[in-house]
Amino acid sequence: MGPAIVLGLVVVLITACSDGDGSTSRDDGATTGSVAASVDPCLASTSARPDPSGPDPTVAADSSAPVGSGDEAGSTDEAGSTEEGDVTVGSFEQLVPRPTRVEPGRGTFVVDDRVAIEVADAAALPAACLLRDALRAPTGREVSVSMRPGAGAEGAGSGAGGADGGSRTAPAVRPIVFGPGGWSPGSSGSSGSSDGAGDGAGDGAGDGAVAVPLEPAEPVAGWPGGEAYRLQVGVDRVAIAATGAPGYGWAVQTLLQMLPPAMAASTAGTPPTGVVAPPPGPVALPVGEVVDVPRYAWRGLMVDIARHFFGRVDLERVVDLMAAYKLNVLHLHLTDDQGWRLAIDEYPELAEVGGASEVGGGDGGHLTQADYRSLVTYAQARGVTVVPEIDVPGHTNAALVAIPELNCGPPAEPYTGMAVGFSSLCVGRPVVADFVETVFGEVAALTPGPFVHLGGDESHSTEPADYDAFVADTLAVIRALGKLSKIPFAEAY
Repeated sequence: MGPAIVLGLVVVLITACSDGDGSTSRDDGATTGSVAASVDPCLASTSARPDPSGPDPTVAADSSAPVGSGDEAGSTDEAGSTEEGDVTVGSFEQLVPRPTRVEPGRGTFVVDDRVAIEVADAAALPAACLLRDALRAPTGREVSVSMRPGAGAEGAGSGAGGADGGSRTAPAVRPIVFGPGGWSPGSSGSSGSSDGAGDGAGDGAGDGAVAVPLEPAEPVAGWPGGEAYRLQVGVDRVAIAATGAPGYGWAVQTLLQMLPPAMAASTAGTPPTGVVAPPPGPVALPVGEVVDVPRYAWRGLMVDIARHFFGRVDLERVVDLMAAYKLNVLHLHLTDDQGWRLAIDEYPELAEVGGASEVGGGDGGHLTQADYRSLVTYAQARGVTVVPEIDVPGHTNAALVAIPELNCGPPAEPYTGMAVGFSSLCVGRPVVADFVETVFGEVAALTPGPFVHLGGDESHSTEPADYDAFVADTLAVIRALGKLSKIPFAEAY
């Protein structure tokens, strides 16, 4: 059978099942979304990974108990059980950092076979796929993810169940909806209702709730924002609204922290010391509302892989933990006297020679450019921006070992100690200027984020006038590449 005939049969079958509006009918009479919704949208999402990400709370034991909320649809009963067995219920108590506003309600949302993730805002797809992956380990379920037709038209404003448990009638599908819903921070209340009709989750409108600020108290120039979110949990529906893609991701991390501690730990793969992850089973989230806007725009962690090398897998685990606690900047210290950790195509000896040592005399190592791209993409999908640091003109002994022409003095030897301030590029040489332009050009091309860090600290072996000229020239190179730079001027000498 030729390909044209096969295609024709597929078109005929789809047309025969269509209701005429791009949707398809199921045997039970319910109508699904468009045909495209049957394709897993997470296959194209950058968030996909073999092991799910999520929080890693350092909790000595699981203090939660199976409790119920009465006869609400989709909730546990008084004994904390459903038709499938005991349900373990989480809480709002272990949220770190503490959100701007938390309003607990009454009842629970049970993650069972009727739960499906619906995406009404395309910007939320990576976060939705992260949630799907993270729920797999603790629940033992594969929650479906689908894009709603006309994504962006419907979201949290359509309701998440009242603070008193919401509707008493269980729907066929109990959705977790990612979508804007017309919500924006800056107002004192939610857009839903708190009368138990099923459209709000701890509304707070008109009850003296504190207004949520529009932006962090300390914004950063050039920072994209979009980190505010509102998470509403009702007994039959969860709704997530955000001002941008990062906010959807932070809402997911909050939701995962609301799981019972041991189960929350299992979303990250390996539980922390002292926590035994239970076998997969029914999980329930507490009803309520969380509204959050970060106080600080830049919430960073610096990891030095130059003195002691850590590879891509270790760094992805660091990103998982950062995302769990809503840290959004990974400052990656890639080069120092003891090792050069990023492959540069124009200078392969930097990684091959300069990366073959570390503090204490270990073998060192380096990230290939493919490793670095993968890490940056992985971090980006989790709301973390990678800021690469190429430390110049000091802290450059590994580069001097690899490329002797960069050195003014005698040939450099590999260094495995911890002293600082003894190395410097031979500032003023044309070969050094070419080196800086090439290296920063390749690093900038690999880095979608707005920042590239030039180091600049503890350059005690560089003459002050040479240092000033070098920094000015290197900043001009970085800016010409369309990047901003971070430099600790107070540490320059």
